[in-house]
Amino acid sequence: MKKYVLSLTIMVLLLSISTCFAVNDTDIKNASAENITINYPNSWDMAVSKADSTILSVADPNSLNSTTGLAETTVTIQLVHKGRYDTTESLYKSNNEKLFSNSSYHLVSERNMTLNNFEEVRELNYTVDYNGMVKKRRTLWVGVGVPNSIYVITCSARQDKFDNESENFNLVLNSFNITNINTTTIQ
Repeated sequence: MKKYVLSLTIMVLLLSISTCFAVNDTDIKNASAENITINYPNSWDMAVSKADSTILSVADPNSLNSTTGLAETTVTIQLVHKGRYDTTESLYKSNNEKLFSNSSYHLVSERNMTLNNFEEVRELNYTVDYNGMVKKRRTLWVGVGVPNSIYVITCSARQDKFDNESENFNLVLNSFNITNINTTTIQ
């Protein structure tokens, strides 16, 4: 009997521990727009972005800046259309030249990476100083999907809070999916 009770106790304990670490679907929301889908934290909301070509934006309402009225922790997805002779690389380089010609922007790192099943993704990490408030941004350029277009995904938060948001940012990034299109790599 003691073996049975001990085995049952261990099994209940293991089930309890595994349940604590399980992802609860009620903790996640879904959003879609213009052939993309993402998941994002249940505590976040859909947002309106001032960035050009934004097709989807989500934000943590608890990060609302009382002065600007804007959320400081956001993920914004833009759809940028290529010109006839543009490539993902040429648009990426042109963007960076404009961005870093402004002394408020400081490059942290950049690299090539894979995001989910999308190869040839360019990742750019940088900081920007907005009147004394420094924000950190992680931007991914996904040159795959809609022909002649690029998806630009930007995760942004105050620099001192950015690392604490990595789990939320990764939820969005790891769920990013392009639907109803040819997913051949576009150069």
